[in-house]
Amino acid sequence: ERARFYIDEAMEYRTSIMVLQLATMIYGRLEDHERAFSFAQQGVDQEPDNPQALELLLTAMVRQGEYAEAETLAIEFLDTHPDADGIAGFIGIVLAEQGRYEEAQLLLRQGMNATFPRRKMRQHMAMIAYSSGERMDAIELLREELVDYADNDTARKFLIRLLEEELLYEEQLEQIEVMLGLHPEDPKLHHAKAQVLFNLEDMDGCGAVLEAALESFEGHPELLLLKANLLMARGQSEEGHAVFAEAQAA
Repeated sequence: ERARFYIDEAMEYRTSIMVLQLATMIYGRLEDHERAFSFAQQGVDQEPDNPQALELLLTAMVRQGEYAEAETLAIEFLDTHPDADGIAGFIGIVLAEQGRYEEAQLLLRQGMNATFPRRKMRQHMAMIAYSSGERMDAIELLREELVDYADNDTARKFLIRLLEEELLYEEQLEQIEVMLGLHPEDPKLHHAKAQVLFNLEDMDGCGAVLEAALESFEGHPELLLLKANLLMARGQSEEGHAVFAEAQAA
């Protein structure tokens, strides 16, 4: 409510593009999308060649589900402002999140030229690189994404998967540890940590992680199955078969 009060006071200076942009951002964060859209539109009306003003309007439109309209507006702006890298990146992400990667690719590439690439941009570029068989390029893009956006769980999970595919277990373990710090309640992450330790042939470490995890997630089938594999690897076949049966019954 205090934020709304200050915005209302600032509206005395609504001719200022900075005030309009600030109002747009604040109302967007308050999820008052109708007002955010209204102020963003005023900003674009006042400075139609300002890419920052347009980006705020596009954001407001996307938040209201007006994807097609936002796409049309962005493409029209790029036709007359071909160097608007931020706008290209923004709409590239919108297209990628609709699964339209072929259309998004060139826009995302242009968006990478922006001073500060947007959140998820390199994540989507990594998906494109991976689908083209460029796995190490995808990994590097995801690393860069996480330097700037460490809370992007989707990018980190994708990176963990690719590191495993490339047998980069040490780095995979580091990334799993980060995820566990954020989501200790997720049994799949405990399983993933134990699995990578198994892959590294650290059987004692794997066993310790499994025992601790099974205390918190008793009877979890994936954890039990990995414990059975660990016991078998240690030559404890009888115990391994017993745990395997327990996993099947869970």
